[in-house]
Amino acid sequence: MRLSCCLQAETYITSRKDIKVFCENRNVKVNLIITLKIIHYVALFLAGGAGVANPLLIKAHKSSGIPPSDEVQQTMLKLVKLSLIAMILIWISGLWLALEIYGTLNMGWAFTVKIIGASILLISTITVNLYLINRAKMKAPPKEKFLKSLNVLNRLALLAILTGISITTTRIGFDMLPILNVRVIF
Repeated sequence: MRLSCCLQAETYITSRKDIKVFCENRNVKVNLIITLKIIHYVALFLAGGAGVANPLLIKAHKSSGIPPSDEVQQTMLKLVKLSLIAMILIWISGLWLALEIYGTLNMGWAFTVKIIGASILLISTITVNLYLINRAKMKAPPKEKFLKSLNVLNRLALLAILTGISITTTRIGFDMLPILNVRVIF
């Protein structure tokens, strides 16, 4: 008897014991994938929220002409730190998910674009964390021009991430690859 499953290409069953082991292993793997997806999605929302809140706070204080109070600056630092923690969780859960579901990170050019965008975003988040911590220790406000340039970089990285993952996870994206003269080797 042969069983197929979305998580394993083929498994050959020769006895009732094999069926039980197959089902138990499959359930464990499915539960792991669901848990990793929940962690991944929660971290995405956390990073996104922090990524939106800080620029809004900066813009509000700039337009009012009032410098942020110490409490607001501390809150902004906390948001940046939360964003970094979320980015690390996104990376860990994302890589683990790719390996659990697909068994490889070699999923074509679109996935590579997504990984490059995610790498840029992670490096940018680390840079902002170190920069803001350093500026807080110096008791100096952050330089707006530096943060603006990182904001543009982050938006381009997000565009690469969203484009890459949209193509990677869409069946039409894989069907279009021959039209684009791109070969994907699995």
